[in-house]
Amino acid sequence: MCFFMKRLISMILCALFVFLLVPISGSSSAIAQEVPTITPTPTSSLDITVFQLPDIININGITTGPDGNIWFTSSDINMNGSIGSLTSEDLFTQYQLPPTRSNPMGITTGPDGNLWFVEQNNDTISSLSLQGELTQYSFSRAGGIVFRDFRSIISGPDNALWVIEGCGAG
Repeated sequence: MCFFMKRLISMILCALFVFLLVPISGSSSAIAQEVPTITPTPTSSLDITVFQLPDIININGITTGPDGNIWFTSSDINMNGSIGSLTSEDLFTQYQLPPTRSNPMGITTGPDGNLWFVEQNNDTISSLSLQGELTQYSFSRAGGIVFRDFRSIISGPDNALWVIEGCGAG
């Protein structure tokens, strides 16, 4: 049951990101991505606005921050991560994570007003303040066995942060 639920959530999120994110090729060796916003209207049509983001290969999570901006986790071709912020006026800010192939995934606004995300390859849960201050928490189980393969994070109704660990982790 646990495997099915985790897999189902992973498949839904994957399908959502495939639908929303359209890779485009640029003139440089880096690939940019576009993030469309979709505004449902009472009619059968949708209003779509596309924001082009430079030098990002993968977007792995998206949320609305406490400042009203769109925040997302991303990684480059080497899986080095960054956290991005995008305003409705197309102002893009990027916060680089230490170059450790962290592959950040999932992102949520925590009860403390910070942005929280998981670093899939570093066994780390991290937070980023709106001012760009990064705090990282590494985890291991008894006996030094690492959690490995964090997938996503949400802020629950109990004001706790909930994390999904990938199936088959040690």
